[in-house]
Amino acid sequence: MTFLDKIKDFFSFENEKEIDENKLDEKELKIKKEFTSKDETEQKEIQLLAEKAFEAKMNGNYEKALKLWDDFSSEFPEAEAQAKARKAKLYIILDDKEKAKDELISFFKWYSDKGSFNYSSGYFTIFISALQDLGFYTKEWSDEVNYIKNISGEDISLDKKLTMERIAAGLEYLKENDIWSSSLEEVEKNLGILS
Repeated sequence: MTFLDKIKDFFSFENEKEIDENKLDEKELKIKKEFTSKDETEQKEIQLLAEKAFEAKMNGNYEKALKLWDDFSSEFPEAEAQAKARKAKLYIILDDKEKAKDELISFFKWYSDKGSFNYSSGYFTIFISALQDLGFYTKEWSDEVNYIKNISGEDISLDKKLTMERIAAGLEYLKENDIWSSSLEEVEKNLGILS
């Protein structure tokens, strides 16, 4: 799957009247499975802890979800960056934009130091979603209420144009703050094609 196809696949902008409740969980489950090579027992432990955090978020227990992501980071430091991206969403929901920004900046600094990554991995969805979250932080958006409902787990379709603008705003913020990598450059190059 090409980079462009991966982004198109990630953003399904079609208005779906009904969505299989497990669809959201499937995307998140895919992400949780993309960790460094670990033995099967440790993989199950990682998955279980991540599932508990996702479940708490879906049930509206945001403080509990934050605690679970903190526990996750302590237990599995190699996955701390991904946990930071997930915590940022919770801080956005809780209207704590400064903490959300701090988590996202830490996440992107980690990726910037890493260089690039495989676009076929589950990290890609975290990466693009975090760019959109950072873009959300940068200014006021006309669909703010729907965006928050969407990241809270409600079945809300977001406007494609605003989604792309949020990603572009996230990229611009990172560039202005000298947090850049080849992965971010590639997203920026391909963003115009998607609009």
